Amino acid sequence: PFGEEDDEHPTKTKDRQTKTATVNDNAAVETSEFNLLLNGDLRMVELFLAREGIQVNVQEAPPLFYAASEGHVEVVRRLLCVDTIDIDQQSSNGSPLCVASEMGHKEVTRLLLEHTTPPDINLKNYMGDTALSLAAYRGHLAIINLLLEVDELDVTATNKFGDTALCKAARFGHAHVVKRLYRDTRAKCAGDVKKAIEAPSNRRIVLYLEGRLNEQGNFCTGP
Repeated sequence: PFGEEDDEHPTKTKDRQTKTATVNDNAAVETSEFNLLLNGDLRMVELFLAREGIQVNVQEAPPLFYAASEGHVEVVRRLLCVDTIDIDQQSSNGSPLCVASEMGHKEVTRLLLEHTTPPDINLKNYMGDTALSLAAYRGHLAIINLLLEVDELDVTATNKFGDTALCKAARFGHAHVVKRLYRDTRAKCAGDVKKAIEAPSNRRIVLYLEGRLNEQGNFCTGP
């Protein structure tokens, strides 16, 4: 059927430059130690957290952000148990929720959304994209479904180019995401749909948004 697509595989993580995370005025987490966090070594995370005066909300290399970006579920779970953790700790690519959504890490996204202090679901990265927009750009339907369950979600939020999640899904040919977003009444503002119709290179997405193709990808008949 029109728009069916496998969404089981997260986006491949790009190589990142290693950084040193300052933990206080007198100590720093060495790059090699911090890499163990990225590698998902929970034992080393416990040693890291046991350090006296440790700070987990550092700006240079926020641990929760990087654990979320790598999809390390148990490390994220452990870091979320730290009383002082900032669930919205920022990097240039946005919040932990933004990066987990973009990379397709479903369980990490779920953990963040279900935290006792939920993240700001509409927080944007430096390009103005929200978690929903980033998931739509990558075509991660499972992530889209999780995010749409949150009442506070702004489905029609725009980035610096004026694109919504529906526009990005249409532009990058993710018909399965277009269909899911279009079924959500919050996404059906006239201006958003009009821009989404103008965005795709996939003609079938255009026909669907114009109401000329049904959910199964067949041409509609009758009035």
